Amino acid sequence: MQNNHILGLYVAYYLARFNKEALHNLNYPTWTYAYRDVGEKLHVNKHSVNHWRDEFDPLFEHRVGWNQRPMAPSRKQVSNQLENRSESNIRQIVLKILEGEITESSDIL
Repeated sequence: MQNNHILGLYVAYYLARFNKEALHNLNYPTWTYAYRDVGEKLHVNKHSVNHWRDEFDPLFEHRVGWNQRPMAPSRKQVSNQLENRSESNIRQIVLKILEGEITESSDIL
């Protein structure tokens, strides 16, 4: 999996877990704008960002979506790395990813 896709998973996890709070805290006015901006910054398709967010749905009760299939290993890995971290800690990671300060997934730990 390409590194920018892995970084996108971290952003998508944050968006899925914290939902509207994440949207607000990242200063995105709409989900459409968020997907487009994240996609542009990480050089991935905006629809991929949306789908990655959906893939974390089984983990969060406030989200209804892709719970019909098992979660891929890459998604489980991201979830395991972030599940015990606070909103503010994950937000700082996401901001660094989006600002280009974190360019390798190995820099997250």
